[in-house]
Amino acid sequence: MVRTGGILAPLIIGEFVKDPDKKWKAIRLSAVAAAVISEALYAWHQGRNKQTREAEHEAHDEDLENRLRATIAQCGMGGTGMGMG
Repeated sequence: MVRTGGILAPLIIGEFVKDPDKKWKAIRLSAVAAAVISEALYAWHQGRNKQTREAEHEAHDEDLENRLRATIAQCGMGGTGMGMG
């Protein structure tokens, strides 16, 4: 939507603003606004993705830890130093 708005802005501005100086200033400002909004949305999206990946990694690490503890408990090695000593 932001990209489409940025592309259409010069056409819409050209229809409503007749003074050439004001028209070009508005077009330049709309290009900057579209770029800033686009970058902000991209950064927000990447931040959400990072949080999701971190949560998935934490869940995976916890699962591995639980499986390791279960395996150790099944083998009867819990707290014995694995029979060495």
